[in-house]
Amino acid sequence: MSDDNKSTQIIEAGLLGLVDLAKIEGWNEEKLLDRLAQEKFDFLMLHKVETNQALLQMLNVIASNSPLPVVLFVDADEQYMAREVVRAGVASYVIDGLYSSRIAPLVFVAVERFQFSDALQKELKKTKADLADRKLIERAKGFLMKDRGLSEDEAYNVMRKMAMAQARSIRDIASTIISFSQMIPRK
Repeated sequence: MSDDNKSTQIIEAGLLGLVDLAKIEGWNEEKLLDRLAQEKFDFLMLHKVETNQALLQMLNVIASNSPLPVVLFVDADEQYMAREVVRAGVASYVIDGLYSSRIAPLVFVAVERFQFSDALQKELKKTKADLADRKLIERAKGFLMKDRGLSEDEAYNVMRKMAMAQARSIRDIASTIISFSQMIPRK
């Protein structure tokens, strides 16, 4: 998508033969967001004269609702917007560099960078969930150790046996133990 026909022609020339192009004629932010909600695209390439808050808001919506690699060409970097643009999910931000010979390599880099970043985000989310599970299990072990006078290994083995007997995860058993421990009056 571009603000002008000349830029659109440059983009089309740079992508010729590499991908099937899907253009949104007479595009605006609303049309773009609607189209992204309806179809899956490999990447999004935009050319804007300048970066502004409306563009940043749109990029944030895209990153939240329809994440995909975004290549953004701008004629000028208004107010040093690179940081905000990258935080809004743009994988490749090019200032005053819209040349057909640069487009294909930039798209490949943007796609790779997006996939790498996406994998890191998924790994971080999993790691946080694993840590939260570990903390829950430790709390449950602590309760069993204190309430039943068990060692740490004994408490873990009790939870493991309960999990196997009930075909549940140790995390679920730990959650049940914590819930139960909160119902018991403290001394």
